[in-house]
Amino acid sequence: MQLAEVIFKDFTQDSLIIDKGKKDGIEVGMPAITNEKVLIGKISEVFDNFSKVTLVSAKNFNLDVQLGQKEIYGVSQGEGNLKLKVIFLPSEAEVKEGDYFFTSSLGNFLPKGLLVGKVKKIETSDLESEKKVWLELGFKLSDLSYVFIIQSW
Repeated sequence: MQLAEVIFKDFTQDSLIIDKGKKDGIEVGMPAITNEKVLIGKISEVFDNFSKVTLVSAKNFNLDVQLGQKEIYGVSQGEGNLKLKVIFLPSEAEVKEGDYFFTSSLGNFLPKGLLVGKVKKIETSDLESEKKVWLELGFKLSDLSYVFIIQSW
């Protein structure tokens, strides 16, 4: 794991730039987390001395998630503008405001158990067989000065 300083935040593109790059062993796909094991996003571009991190809230950023310790799985989907929802949850899934979603072991693209976000709103439709759950990000972009890059798991 490597500590990196955030040198630029792009609120409009749901991304940030860090001061670590190829020379530091950073590669595309590596996760960026807070010191509290909250998933921020993944490395999407790498240059010699810096890298771009695409946030979990970026449009079409999808990842497998799990509701707490339960065997309930879904897909978190970035909506852009720091908005994030969980889709493909069974309609019978017991989800309530304040519940937490974490990265799951499905897909093995990210370490399991990183906090993705907290449930802030639930939408259920009689016509659909799934719930849509809106999450509050587990971090505040404006507060991020440093991130950790996970280089192997």
